[in-house]
Amino acid sequence: MHTATDAPKMSGARTATYVDQWEDVVGSVEENTKAIARLRDRLSRFFELRLLANSFPALHGIRVLAILLVVQYHATVGLRSSGLLRGGEAVRLSYRVFFGMDLFFVLSGFLIGTIAYRSLSSDKSPRALGRFYARRALRTFAPYYAVLTALVMLLPMSAARQAGLLSEFTFTANYSGLPIHARTMPWAWSLCVEEHFYVVVPLLVVLLAKCKNHCARWSLLTLLWLSALFVRFYVFYGDESAWDQKGAMFKIIYARTHTRYDTLVAGLLVADVWYHFSDKVERILTKRTARVLLWGVSSAMLLALCLPLRAFGPWREVNLFRWGTMTSLMYVPVLLLLLTNSGMAARLLSHRVFLPVATLGYGIYLVHIPVGWLLTPLAQKLVLSGWPSSVIWAAFLAGMCVGAFALAYALHLVVEKPMLRLRDKLVP
Repeated sequence: MHTATDAPKMSGARTATYVDQWEDVVGSVEENTKAIARLRDRLSRFFELRLLANSFPALHGIRVLAILLVVQYHATVGLRSSGLLRGGEAVRLSYRVFFGMDLFFVLSGFLIGTIAYRSLSSDKSPRALGRFYARRALRTFAPYYAVLTALVMLLPMSAARQAGLLSEFTFTANYSGLPIHARTMPWAWSLCVEEHFYVVVPLLVVLLAKCKNHCARWSLLTLLWLSALFVRFYVFYGDESAWDQKGAMFKIIYARTHTRYDTLVAGLLVADVWYHFSDKVERILTKRTARVLLWGVSSAMLLALCLPLRAFGPWREVNLFRWGTMTSLMYVPVLLLLLTNSGMAARLLSHRVFLPVATLGYGIYLVHIPVGWLLTPLAQKLVLSGWPSSVIWAAFLAGMCVGAFALAYALHLVVEKPMLRLRDKLVP
């Protein structure tokens, strides 16, 4: 039996119990809140892009332009090859704007050349070379193999496609000689060219470092750039099939590394000049005369490239100039002007909106044509419904861009980011 003096004690005990329970509830809520915050933070880190370095902001905008040029060309090719797009001036103009890939090559030559100069300027040992190769492999191999493997699993594999797989997995497909329909990723010829360049560029930078002065180095690079044009002429006149412009010229000249390296070398030449004399180049390009001259050269090359082939008469050799020489002369002045980050074009292309798209550029290139394959049945329905060709083309292009962006984003999250983290751990 409780006494009167026990009542305050019991009341105090209950109060203490309630306080403890309340503290437990508060602690549980706080713990849950922290857990939710940690989960939100993890999800945020998982879904965020690992953006490209912003050392040259205007180049992100020009990279997005290159993506659009390539995707619009392949949209036209895809619709035409499926019989879903009639001819017309708009289609012919789309075909004439074929030089988006060369912009990728010039940019790669500059950016990879800049990385090579920075990483090998003080250390030319085999270890430094190995580090360069390892970082490039961990950056480019995984997304490519992921897309190629997915297509191998999803597409019907004919005997011809199976025969070409080894060349596609070893980045030698541009030398396989197989027709386009016998390749799983026929658009990957450009990736083969770039991978071959990645192998050569650090060795070339080490060789250039042995030149006695800057003029000797630039002369060597200029001669190397010009040599690609002479190689194209040699191949053209040495192989009668090259005269068949509809197919053979693409296979034996346009898509092979030893005939297409001049745009990459042009970018490397800009990287060399910029690495050693960026301050002087910026001072020169602040002068209006220099800027007008560069824009004039670039505009003249653009006009010549957009002319229809019939404007050059029966002279089929014009493509030997268009496929590298003229595109180099068009893009190098633009690249120099954008590097200064001055002028309206540079300010516009430096906007932050371009950075996410540029970050996904590699993935977009890998997946944009499969997206076009998926959209072809929809385009067929639009044709049967009587939609105008221009509207079908615009809708198809928009669908390719949106779909490729979405797939590239997924590829970035699942493949690219983990491989980049692994790269940072293995070869920081």
